[in-house]
Amino acid sequence: MTPAVEPAHSKSRSRNLVFSPEHNLFILELSSTNNRPELWTYRYQKAGAPRRPPPPTNVALLTHPAKATLRWTPSSSSGVNEYRVYRAEPALPWLADFKRIGTTTGSRFEDKGVSAGKPYFYTVTAVADDGAESTPSLRIRAQPPVVPQPIVSVAGTNRVEINWAAHPAKDVASYNLYRGVASVKTVRKGEPGAWKDNDPEYSEPLVVKVTDITKITKLNAGPLRSTRYTDHVDLTQKGVEAADYKYAVYAYIIRAVNSLGAESGPSPYALTIPSEPTNFLCREDGDAAELKWDANPERAITGYRIYKLKGTWEILPVTTEPVHETRFTHKGGRNATRYWVVAVDALGQEGQPSSPAWCHQSYRGFYRGEWHQ
Repeated sequence: MTPAVEPAHSKSRSRNLVFSPEHNLFILELSSTNNRPELWTYRYQKAGAPRRPPPPTNVALLTHPAKATLRWTPSSSSGVNEYRVYRAEPALPWLADFKRIGTTTGSRFEDKGVSAGKPYFYTVTAVADDGAESTPSLRIRAQPPVVPQPIVSVAGTNRVEINWAAHPAKDVASYNLYRGVASVKTVRKGEPGAWKDNDPEYSEPLVVKVTDITKITKLNAGPLRSTRYTDHVDLTQKGVEAADYKYAVYAYIIRAVNSLGAESGPSPYALTIPSEPTNFLCREDGDAAELKWDANPERAITGYRIYKLKGTWEILPVTTEPVHETRFTHKGGRNATRYWVVAVDALGQEGQPSSPAWCHQSYRGFYRGEWHQ
């Protein structure tokens, strides 16, 4: 466009270019060669009068056993006399081919031409008095959002309890629970770690990585109305997926089902080993490192083990027996080091490690008070 003045070549990748439609303006943010921030704006030409009305907003959908109801906030234009509803039935979202299925003068529409179990897509446009049609509204899908990660508690070698939060959507009618076999990598006594032999000498192999989840099975035969389920799978019957670990490792996911019978996407998976403790924090008290963390959500946690970094790479256990509280004080914390905590369940399985907390090397700006990571 050869403007009269333009940014110099900064040889920097830190450039962000956006276009603001409401201002008809390009905005460029960059860092110059001397690392000074710069903000440039550019307008190609004056914007003409808008030819199309703004689309409706806040499109919401509620499913029923034999229909779907859409509602939306009307277009901000005063010259709109009707709305057009479009629907697509794609196998993949990016292949959605929308076709008009109805017109209404209000802000509500019922689609009675639906089939059970199909995750339809919808979008709505506004039509002005002169026939000009707006751009489509944001798409909405006749499919529930995903369920949060379930909580998996191992109460025994043949008793796994799964709990999850009730879905907030009003049209979620039931849930489907799936179990998969987790292929895992283990670390053994004397086996080199990622950089060197930085793991302690464990008395038995421990799980350090999930490499795949296969053999996925739906556990409930009919609609599952409750938000809890007990799986009597035998953890002592393990296959090659468990490597040399003492138990089979399973992963569980939840899918919500709406009134139309459409499943949500899968929730994050949860394993039959404890999850990582959260909010692990440290506070210095002279030579002592005071540690605290949130209790794990699993029901059958029997305690926690603490680990610390020695030197550059070597990791050592601070506690041999599980700690039953969610606070621990370690003496001899004068030098900078970092700690981790892991949960231990009823079978003695160590779970996934927490985020680390540093002693005498903190980033206090991210936290208020003396506690930090």
